[in-house]
Amino acid sequence: MTKVVRGVVFALLEDKEHEGEARVWVRDAATDYWFSLSRAADSDTIELMVSDQLTYVGSDLRVALSPSAINVAIGDSAATLDGHREYLIEFHPESHDVATVGSVLKVIFRGQPGLQLDI
Repeated sequence: MTKVVRGVVFALLEDKEHEGEARVWVRDAATDYWFSLSRAADSDTIELMVSDQLTYVGSDLRVALSPSAINVAIGDSAATLDGHREYLIEFHPESHDVATVGSVLKVIFRGQPGLQLDI
């Protein structure tokens, strides 16, 4: 089952509040559900955080960015987080622009498979 998350999507190459990580995140205000993808500059792994603090660290995920959404599919090793295997992040009009989100996702997925940019 796909978890739909709607909200303002933020993207920073160096999130100073989170030790300089490259980070894309969103909070669904209607459900108070959090979702983020991040990677520290010195790390070889990606961190996926859902539902405000359930985390998976690894690379067993696929991300597709389109002009209006981010589609995330996770593998078996991450599927136990909150029971969802897919996440659809729908952009609110006040979200960071899709080019910025794409640039940050490229940094997060540096050297890793699984990123598709359809922008």
